[in-house]
Amino acid sequence: MPAKYAIAAWQTPAERPALLEKAWVTQPEDLPQLADNLPAAENIDNLVTSMAAATSFEDWLQRTAPSWQPRSGRLGFGVLSRHIDGPTPSDFYPRLENIPVVMFFGDVVVSPVFLPALDNALQPFQQEVASMAH
Repeated sequence: MPAKYAIAAWQTPAERPALLEKAWVTQPEDLPQLADNLPAAENIDNLVTSMAAATSFEDWLQRTAPSWQPRSGRLGFGVLSRHIDGPTPSDFYPRLENIPVVMFFGDVVVSPVFLPALDNALQPFQQEVASMAH
């Protein structure tokens, strides 16, 4: 789990680059491409610098952590919009992601957009409201 290496990097400043590199390497191969396509070494240097600037672990995650802005590509975009030639358009939705949260603490910080347990718990109430509307 990459979170343990990131926490260990916070606790042992002398070993931060090595521990953050271990955390970075343990990521799955299917992560989306970075918007700025920075090599892992530059991202690790940015993480080390941001850790040094933080006053606490919470401060690092919330204030000083570096971020990136990934862009998603749309498959089949040219067929659907008759955009046959030219470069493949990318998704128009701008995202700004906190690198440590996305890379190391994704399992800990649950997305508020997709929460299946909550959706399943609310389903009976949604059906009741929908039936009352008819």
